[in-house]
Amino acid sequence: MARSKVYLEPTKYEVGRDIPQEKYATALLKIADWFSESRKTHEPAALAKQLFEECLTGVTKDGKKWFSAATASLASRVRMKCRFDIEAMKPLRTTNEAGRVKRAKERERLLRQRAKKGEDPLIPDELRKQLKTEAKYGDNAGVFLSSREAANWEHLREAYVRQFPELATINAEAELKLLCDLHILAERYRMQILSGNKLDGPSRAAAAEELQSLKKALGIHPDQLAKRVKSKADTSIGSAVARVEAMGDYRKLRARFWIEELIEIFQMYHTPSADGLDYQLDEIGLFGLTKCRTCHCAGCGMKNYVGVEITEIEQYLKEKGAIVPVADASTTETPQA
Repeated sequence: MARSKVYLEPTKYEVGRDIPQEKYATALLKIADWFSESRKTHEPAALAKQLFEECLTGVTKDGKKWFSAATASLASRVRMKCRFDIEAMKPLRTTNEAGRVKRAKERERLLRQRAKKGEDPLIPDELRKQLKTEAKYGDNAGVFLSSREAANWEHLREAYVRQFPELATINAEAELKLLCDLHILAERYRMQILSGNKLDGPSRAAAAEELQSLKKALGIHPDQLAKRVKSKADTSIGSAVARVEAMGDYRKLRARFWIEELIEIFQMYHTPSADGLDYQLDEIGLFGLTKCRTCHCAGCGMKNYVGVEITEIEQYLKEKGAIVPVADASTTETPQA
């Protein structure tokens, strides 16, 4: 009579009891590195954790009980399933695998040598490391501009902002950057022509046309600036003489401007500010606007600056008829129409 074969239940191991938690975490990292090298998988860490759990519970890859390794130790199961020694924390490499790794390293070394020979000698040294890494437009502007072009770009931006302050606003920031980019592109085309390289004519013409169109849109094209200057100034001698004669006596003109300035100062000195806590002009501001003569201290003889007092301004404006006291204005007869 044949006897039925008896199978032992696989031993189950637990993390923390049969293997320390630190050793378990280290083993998972090492096995994941080993799987990324030896197995075709996009998730080596997930595969390492899955197989290690199968070794702990004693199941096969199809989910059945692992009777052939029922009494095997955890280290033996990991060696059979993962080909990894958790005692030495090293993979169980074969001769073929070692040779494959060696050939892969030689191939990478050969590719680096070929890339080094094919590098452009005109690339700046500060950009070589950045160019060897993968980059996309917008990651780092320095990858697409040489050091000389980057300095020229900043110079163009500062010059435009200095001449046209309205370009420094957030509304014109994108157009200003594009304008500087087009200048750099035009300079590259120019250098290619001077070096004798063949250049696509339509591309260069399109870049120049876009540069001129953007200047016209911003109102800074040379033709627009020339029209503004011509409309404001006439270069003829006769026109200049006529304008000078129309101004009249310069002494009277200067006296009129001085009276107008004093009226503004007098009004600000007696007008409260917006918050109502003070006046628009105080004594310090009055001194800063009217200091026009010097004096010497009677005690030490030091030379100081002197401004005009508000009472002097009021008396001067009364004498010139620029202001009239309220009491005098009420008694003054209104002229007949």
